[in-house]
Amino acid sequence: MYNTTSYVNLLNSQSSVVLESPEPVWFDSQGPDESVVESAVKVRRKWSPKEDKIHFGAWLNTKEELSQLQAIMEVKQKLSKQKLLDRLLAKKDPLTEMETSLKLKLMSEML
Repeated sequence: MYNTTSYVNLLNSQSSVVLESPEPVWFDSQGPDESVVESAVKVRRKWSPKEDKIHFGAWLNTKEELSQLQAIMEVKQKLSKQKLLDRLLAKKDPLTEMETSLKLKLMSEML
């Protein structure tokens, strides 16, 4: 069920490394001549047409959700800028230089 060599390779890759040591640490019967690296080539699974439709539909739904989320975030950003501008316009005291420049910037963005 489980590929034990992959598990052992994972454990070995997570072991601590002492940079000052002249030789790498070897575990079990593994020696310097034995390779830990397995073939990086994977066999690609062929999906059935039904599975293709399911995966493609899920991908489209994710894409639509992302665009909806982006639209919502844009609206929220515009509302927060509008709220900030409203506060600056309602302020009774004289505005500082930074507040004045922010007010002008927000007004130009709104128009």
